[in-house]
Amino acid sequence: MTNTQNSFDPAQSHEAPLTAEENKLRLAARAEELARNLEEAVDVENQVEVTTFQIGQSVYAFESRMIGEISTVKAITPLPGTPSFIDGLIYLRGQIITLVSLHKLLDLQSNAPMKGSHAILAKSSELFLAFRVDQVLDVINVSRSSIDLSRQGLNSVYIDYVMGVVDNFTIVLDLAKLMADPRLIIDDK
Repeated sequence: MTNTQNSFDPAQSHEAPLTAEENKLRLAARAEELARNLEEAVDVENQVEVTTFQIGQSVYAFESRMIGEISTVKAITPLPGTPSFIDGLIYLRGQIITLVSLHKLLDLQSNAPMKGSHAILAKSSELFLAFRVDQVLDVINVSRSSIDLSRQGLNSVYIDYVMGVVDNFTIVLDLAKLMADPRLIIDDK
């Protein structure tokens, strides 16, 4: 075989050669597709995954990277002498975990019964807690730029824990700040 037999010969192709205008259009379409793929790659870096949940009629979210697990609340052991936002203790996979009522901690309205609600488990360097919420809704990706940081019109009781509001009125709470709340550390001294 010679090199001429292995090389591409447009004359032997079943397609007619492209005109200059068709070639220009094809190259423009390829450039547009490459640009779109680049925008999507950059947009992924700008995304944050959040887990949305409901308390009362409002929707809230935590960054998913801060959540260890989500579980249904079944049996709760009351813990006397603790603040009202401590629902008690739950036993999950061999561990005893403090269950914190997020609606009581943040002074939110909730009509949901304790049993059958959900626990969002989170761990910081100092604490391992479960936050009780009415219902876990979804895990979604939101653009960091779409989080409105203004916090206007929000409840002053929990405003320090708000990262921002997503355009569908989901309030994104800062779980790291919430876990650092000194009220969560109960010192029996």
